Parts: sequence; structure tokens; C-alpha cells
Amino acid sequence: HSLNDTFDNSTIGKILLEPTRIYLQTIAKISKDYDIVGINNTGYGLKNFNRVKGNFEFLINKPLKPQPIFELMQKESKFSDKQMYETFNMGMGFFVICKDKDVDGILQIAKEGKVVGEVRKSNKISTVLEKEGKKISFEGY
Repeated sequence: HSLNDTFDNSTIGKILLEPTRIYLQTIAKISKDYDIVGINNTGYGLKNFNRVKGNFEFLINKPLKPQPIFELMQKESKFSDKQMYETFNMGMGFFVICKDKDVDGILQIAKEGKVVGEVRKSNKISTVLEKEGKKISFEGY
């Protein structure tokens, strides 16, 4: 492929250069009214959750559908789902970890937000992605 190849009503180059969404204003609004348990930027994949201190399992069982560019990258690289979700954010660039009672209010502020999973107690820190009937575990950082 070339950066000038047409893809998804644009070119591959333009899609790859799209600016990163900045979540600062949204998080500032949320944190004014709610106690945020944690936040996570997944610029390097789901394994980033494992930086949180404690014994938790982050279960991502309703992941967002990745943008078409990620599907092209996976097809061309022949990366497994695990490799893709370890390396890229797969369209889930920012997570807010909150209490159940705060979910609805936070989603009203983060209008494009969606609940993608839950946090469970565990004997070690890990992240598990459930996708298409498969479980993919990410341990360590």
C-alpha cells in the first residue's frame, strides 16, 4: 500500500495523520462532579491497564469496533488479535474507571462514551479482552 492509496473515503496517509483526540476538557468536567477511580490512556494497547496498583482484573467484554484502518493494518501485518491489542489502542483511546453508581452521569458528560467492561477483584493485576468468543489475557507491563 501507498500513503496516497484511497481508503475509507480518504487516503491511508491522511487517516494515519488524523490528530489524537484530547480528553482533558471532558475529564475536567467529569472530575468536577464525580470521584474518578482511575483513568487510562491506551496508546500502547490494553496492557497499559496493568500499570494500576492493586489486585484487579480489567475485563473488556464489550470492546468498541476498531476503525477500518486497524482492520487493514491487521490484515496486512498478519498480527493476531493479541498483538494488535498489545500494540495499538484499536479505537479505545481513553478509559475512565469509575464506580457503578456514577456511570450514567459520566456517560452524559462523555457523550461518545460507552461502558466496555468492568473491574473485578483478583489475586493479581491483569487485563482480559473477550472478543468474538475468545479470551485474550494481558499480564505484566
